[in-house]
Amino acid sequence: MATTKLQRNVFIGLGGSGQTSLLEIKRSLLEVYPDLDSVPAQVQFLAIDTDRQIAETLTSSGKIVKFESNEFLQVGNQGAGRVAEAAEWWPEGCSDYPKASRGASQKRLHGRAKLAVDALRVKQRLSDAISKAKDNAVETLDDDGSSAGVKVWIVSSLAGGTGAGMWYDIAGLIRGSLENDGHDELFGMFVTGDVFSSLNTVGFVLPNTYACLAELQWLNSMGAARKAMGDSYDLHAAKEIPISKDKLFDCVFLATSKNSDGLSISSPSNLFTALGRFLFFFAGEGASAFNSWWSNKNSDANMVANSHGERVPALFYGLGISEIVLDSENVKQRDAYLCTAMLFESLIGTPVSLDRQEKNVGDFLEQNEYEERDTDQMLNRFASPVEMLKQKGKYTIPESRIENKDDPAKFVGHLKKIHSADMAK
Repeated sequence: MATTKLQRNVFIGLGGSGQTSLLEIKRSLLEVYPDLDSVPAQVQFLAIDTDRQIAETLTSSGKIVKFESNEFLQVGNQGAGRVAEAAEWWPEGCSDYPKASRGASQKRLHGRAKLAVDALRVKQRLSDAISKAKDNAVETLDDDGSSAGVKVWIVSSLAGGTGAGMWYDIAGLIRGSLENDGHDELFGMFVTGDVFSSLNTVGFVLPNTYACLAELQWLNSMGAARKAMGDSYDLHAAKEIPISKDKLFDCVFLATSKNSDGLSISSPSNLFTALGRFLFFFAGEGASAFNSWWSNKNSDANMVANSHGERVPALFYGLGISEIVLDSENVKQRDAYLCTAMLFESLIGTPVSLDRQEKNVGDFLEQNEYEERDTDQMLNRFASPVEMLKQKGKYTIPESRIENKDDPAKFVGHLKKIHSADMAK
């Protein structure tokens, strides 16, 4: 297969998962084209992370595959705390500012603040990558004979702090570098938090995923909600970033750990590697098949009904290994369990089992006559003390410090009684 079949593609990887996927795309390319010394100009890579570059890999012939200096950018080494403190979008009263010596620590706002520090550099690198892909010597034509545009892919996890905190601003910066003629397209390739369920680092992965999915749905929907955003917003040094009046992404793919038949990929790194191979196929011999599929999906015949019964384009698409099986109420319920456990442990000083978390939440909902769909009311009641704990880094607080204590104070007393009874057994 000649390298001329490679389409104009720009792959943007965010965080560790994005790095892993991009490196596999590059490895696959050099595997298929062993005579290449470098990646052809029509394919560009840019990995952006708050941590260091991941380790190099090898092709089957032993060729070293790594990111070149123009293909990797670490952001937020210095100054993210000062940016967060001054940013209009930083929550009022929150002093949990990002540290220079750490990554994003699974905190989305930390990822955004670290991006903001280096927003001008990121903006320039994105623009350069898109320009290089467009200006390559190989001319590719659409079916109608017009010059083909460039496809830009954002590859990231929605579960951590770096990618989940950066994807919106990165997409906004990319939109500013694309032609608004229908030929240039922006795609999202995102991994949901359930992929990380086998690890011991799951604290924020489901809440982060749920928040990102809600934002993606809102940003990719047309109508009053999109118009309410205004014309532009500031991201520190990048200053005014135009807000797209159309959908932010042309298409969003979601990868989960398991499909409805039970087939799963249990290792996150294996899934990110599979995504890399999947995207390489899109860039090469599978490009025409993908273009045909995408053209068909854009047709009126493939509209779907929304919750109001209106016929609208689909917002998300799944991949072969995965289907979207994510119940937002289950996510909020799990978030409620985590909040309850944090509050319980801070007041009692003893870890709480998952079974006990579930019983505590159930008791609270029943006592307060909340329907299951109203678990967000519980989260609202416990958000203040839990956030205060996280910000101050303390693990014990007096009950008098709990806000909205009409219900929580009674609930804490209930928890103490349960705890005392359990300890007496």
